[in-house]
Amino acid sequence: MKRKVNRVGQNTLTVSLPVGWVRENNVAVGDELTVDVEGPSLVVSKDKIRAYKSVDVHFTKESRRYIRSYLGRLYRNGHSTIRISFDDSALLKTIKEATSNLIGADIIDMDKKVCTVKVFPVEEGTTDTDKYLARMFNTLRYMFGMVREDVETGMFSREEDLTELRNNNWKVMDYLLRRTFLQKLPYDQASALNIMLFAYEKIGTNLLGFYRMYLESANPKVNTRKLKPVFDRIDAALDWFMKVLANKDPISPSRESRFRKEMRDFHIFLYNELHSDKDIDHPFLTMVYFTIELMDSTVSYLHTYKIGGS
Repeated sequence: MKRKVNRVGQNTLTVSLPVGWVRENNVAVGDELTVDVEGPSLVVSKDKIRAYKSVDVHFTKESRRYIRSYLGRLYRNGHSTIRISFDDSALLKTIKEATSNLIGADIIDMDKKVCTVKVFPVEEGTTDTDKYLARMFNTLRYMFGMVREDVETGMFSREEDLTELRNNNWKVMDYLLRRTFLQKLPYDQASALNIMLFAYEKIGTNLLGFYRMYLESANPKVNTRKLKPVFDRIDAALDWFMKVLANKDPISPSRESRFRKEMRDFHIFLYNELHSDKDIDHPFLTMVYFTIELMDSTVSYLHTYKIGGS
């Protein structure tokens, strides 16, 4: 859909809104619309569309370990009011902790067995998805560096730091996915972004699992010779992505083909070198495979909204 740019007054440029979108969303003269800057794109939305989506949920004592994930799913799906009832008053602490990890969310009303979580609008006019992604990649790269150092030294004492870093990125992931849902991005872009962000969540989970269950065991068996090239390739790929995001570098078909060939070769390397080694634990392999998925989906994401050369 194309729109012609018109001039109104000395310094103001305008474009008309599609009549179908106006009718569907009941936009009238005088309404306020939100305009979000997404790199070279502008996303126009009507706040009233997203303001009153509410839901009622009930948690039991058996739900404790899933509260964060469940509330995160409702948050990502655009709910602004979540009314919660629960059997055990002790669950309120878990609900508070989960809410504190959702950007813009707060508990506005609570009782012994009832509370309401409200998600307030976050000023998004200056939000740049690229900057959020770059921050997540930086954090991921730093986490890999920490684990690599501990593998090489044999001293594993930074579980708390890794947990905090992973949770910070989890918070950003939920926020970006909520924005993706509310802004109704084009399918290709939204799909690649969703896959990429969920891949990060799995990487963080398996990185911590590898650290907790394997490296801190009584007799850790770490084949540093075989893990070193894995860390090297991951670090190089993340460095490349960081530069692409920072420079807004286009992804050409030839660059994309070269990258996907490198990922195929990486798969072959993992199969030949690591799967037959009983000293390489499954959480590490799972983490690496999700990292490859992260890289692959990132290339798809970059390709969908950046114009590539030949």
